[in-house]
Amino acid sequence: MRKYFTFFFVVLTIVASVLSCSKDEQTLQDKTAAANRKNKENSEAYIKAYRDSVGVFSTSTGLLYKADTVGFGIKPGPEDSIHIVYTGSLANGTMFAASRIKMTVDEQIAGMREGVQLMNEGSVYDLYIPHYLAYGEDSNTFLFNNKIVTIPPYAALHFHVKLEKVVPVISE
Repeated sequence: MRKYFTFFFVVLTIVASVLSCSKDEQTLQDKTAAANRKNKENSEAYIKAYRDSVGVFSTSTGLLYKADTVGFGIKPGPEDSIHIVYTGSLANGTMFAASRIKMTVDEQIAGMREGVQLMNEGSVYDLYIPHYLAYGEDSNTFLFNNKIVTIPPYAALHFHVKLEKVVPVISE
């Protein structure tokens, strides 16, 4: 009898643990879903606030941009290399990037690709990028100024970009 009692107790403990983990997992999923909904709402409100600002223009995709300085050089194409100086920040102002970099246009997130192709060499623009042109429902983590900065899911982003140089692809 004692043997059956011990077996029953072990099975009951295992079942209780599984049910408890399932409940904890569901609670975590609910909290994550609520945080994602809040991020998406904040992102949409941030973009909407800038959409109505003086001097801010919108593309058909929803990218917002404002020209601080209009350059007179050439515009880059999707395969061209560019030299840019930029800062990137979240809607709450948290900066996650600041760099001078050379890269091809198509190596960037969708909103940045679209934005730099609007610019002439020498231009300085502010780009307000909706979440669906940034990292979408994914998060991304960066090391910036010796701190870990996480871009949460559904985050709208702001980039201040100076297009210093365009190096066109030479076609044969």
